[in-house]
Amino acid sequence: MAELNQLLRMLQDLHNFSSAMAKAAVRSLLDGYSSRNDRDSCHNDLLIVTGKGLHSEENPVLKNSIISVLANEYGIEATVDEHNPGRVIVPSYSLEQFLERRKW
Repeated sequence: MAELNQLLRMLQDLHNFSSAMAKAAVRSLLDGYSSRNDRDSCHNDLLIVTGKGLHSEENPVLKNSIISVLANEYGIEATVDEHNPGRVIVPSYSLEQFLERRKW
């Protein structure tokens, strides 16, 4: 059960969120990791489901917004999953580096 809880903590489904709500959810998640100094959450990659952007009028909105927030506000490297362009992957090492920078 603990392993399932750990995996669920490493998955964020923002699929049906507005851009503003998705950014707020990611900020809340990362600020929570930081305030708890949650090193246990860094053993796995973080998977963020944004959807492929098929319902966006132009470019995918959520995916680009989330990657931008991660990079510009938190200095976190993220990539689009090469097997599923509706998912953003934050590698565990990038989360570890983020927490190291936020250590008091």
